[in-house]
Amino acid sequence: METWAKGGLLDEDLGLASDSVKSLTSQMNELAVSSNSAVVAPSSDLADASQYGSLLVQDIDKRILAKQRKITCAFLILKNLSKNLKILQIRLAEAQQQKTSITGYESRGCWRS
Repeated sequence: METWAKGGLLDEDLGLASDSVKSLTSQMNELAVSSNSAVVAPSSDLADASQYGSLLVQDIDKRILAKQRKITCAFLILKNLSKNLKILQIRLAEAQQQKTSITGYESRGCWRS
């Protein structure tokens, strides 16, 4: 049995979207440097160490931006699904109303096939 949540989305659709957003959020919170990236020991020279730190920060910033884009995309998809489901609900209600009207005419003998 399908149940509709507030906003016109199926409860199961909201659950899937919520799981996706939670997953992306947890990935963003963890932001661990991947184990397959090469780790270069910084030089004893202070300038080299500073440059290495700067590159590491830039890499982390890029990862954060990528995760933010994914989250934004997930929210936009969810918003679009909500709009489409509302349109479908309206069309379904109109079709059911038309069917009821036609059935009413047939039962009164107004329409005969």
